[in-house]
Formats: sequence, C-alpha cells, structure tokens
Amino acid sequence: MHRIIVTALPSSTDDNNILIARMDDLADKALKAGVAVSKFLTPADATSVVEHCARRRDISIHLDGGFDGAERTRAIFTNSDWGTYERSEIFTALKISYRIQDAVGHRDILGALMGLGIKRERLLVTLSSMSGFLYLFVFLKWLDSSSKT
Repeated sequence: MHRIIVTALPSSTDDNNILIARMDDLADKALKAGVAVSKFLTPADATSVVEHCARRRDISIHLDGGFDGAERTRAIFTNSDWGTYERSEIFTALKISYRIQDAVGHRDILGALMGLGIKRERLLVTLSSMSGFLYLFVFLKWLDSSSKT
C-alpha cells in the first residue's frame, strides 16, 4: 500500500498577500528613512501595489523602471517631508555594444548576468538587436531594500 501526500501549492492570492505585506513594510521604512524601493514588479503586481497603497496618505508611491514606458517597474515609496527622488539616484544605465552577427538574445544577456551572481530582480535589460547594442538598467545597491546581491 502506498501513501500519497498532497500538499497545497501557494495560490496567487497568497502570493499577492505576501507582496502587499512586503510593500507595506517598505512604505513604513520610507516613513523613517525618506525613501524605500521594491524589486522590479510585473505590470500586474505594480497595479496591485498602487491600488493597495492609494489608501495610504502618509507616503507617496511612484512606479519607475529606469526609463519612460518600462514594462517592469519598481515601486518607490517616498516620505514627502523628506522631499522626492531623482531617477539617477536609483538607477544606473549601461550601454553595452556587441557584434550584430553574434545574434545575442535577451536570455543570453540575462543568463550571463545571472551567472555572475546578479539577481534578476536587480536588472532590466532593453535589447536593440538591429543596432548591436543593449541598455542594461541596474538598481543601485545602496538603496536596495529587497535583496543582498
């Protein structure tokens, strides 16, 4: 006779509750430190965070991906008593050139960077395959509220 063990997988509701709790923690951190920043969020996560944090009057929330029109963004919480933030204080952009004939893809770039130990949440890669360059947006470590790497 075999025993079958069934475990429940986390639901998207559980994941969303964890995300919202983390964002509340970051908002509280911004009250004390002036600014706190999340990891890169998916569009759906960003929408949930904005809807939830709209109820809070003690902090401001900004979504920024390092450039206008970015799909993945970070939630930047600011305490208005401390002022605002500058994009250049949070993101660094690097332009990397490569040979067009090498056919470098998005996965190639992310794989190489993650192989160096850089966490995915810290990166946003914009690839222009026609012109032989890419832009890499990196979250500055001194503000990192979400990871150690």
